[in-house]
Amino acid sequence: EVEAEGRYYSFACIALEEEGYINIYGRDITNQELLDRDLKRTANRLTTLISNLQSAVLLENENRTIALVNQMFCNMFHIPVAPELLIGSDCSQAAEQTKHLFKNPDTFVERIAEILQNKVTVTGDKLELLNGKILRRDFIPIWNNNQYFGHMWVYEDITEVETREQALTEQKAFYEEILNKIPADIAVFDKEHRYLFLNPVAVKDENLRRWLIGKTDEDYAQYKNKPQKLVDERRAIFNAVK
Repeated sequence: EVEAEGRYYSFACIALEEEGYINIYGRDITNQELLDRDLKRTANRLTTLISNLQSAVLLENENRTIALVNQMFCNMFHIPVAPELLIGSDCSQAAEQTKHLFKNPDTFVERIAEILQNKVTVTGDKLELLNGKILRRDFIPIWNNNQYFGHMWVYEDITEVETREQALTEQKAFYEEILNKIPADIAVFDKEHRYLFLNPVAVKDENLRRWLIGKTDEDYAQYKNKPQKLVDERRAIFNAVK
């Protein structure tokens, strides 16, 4: 392969010993060379991007051989090997080999088998580890012209988020329990005047009370066929005490 003035050429030499000379055949491969170089640059950019993501990423080809894996994945699953050394490794038994890390190991293995069989995008699977951590898992199949080229697994540690949300949920339930026992009408609104909370004294009908959450007085008036005038008067009172 030779470059000359921005063009690329490929040459083949065929020796004709009986005739005593060599035939040289050349062809312009500029377009192919530029395309190959562009593909390599794109692949390098994607590899760098995935390697530096703050999520654990594993890319497998259609034969379940590792095409790319990042350090975050190795850390998350306690793999004491550099990511680049895993390229080309068989992943067909990976679920069995790592299931002991999960709270429900059999479910973990069965779910992976189901996902791989269906070959459709899956987002938001939650997995609990024995050490108390909670992971979110996404599965992204790679298709091109109806041909399957493999898939990517993305794992994210959401323990902190889940713990915070659980604490908020418990705190909300605690305060609602207190408000439910206060013998007075209590209603909590957001800035758009939608109901966030109503205690049983304010609305005795439990089904109606649940329905009202996220609704406004206008919604209630339409639901109960009440005049708009009542809604306007009620809103004026609230505006006056802001």
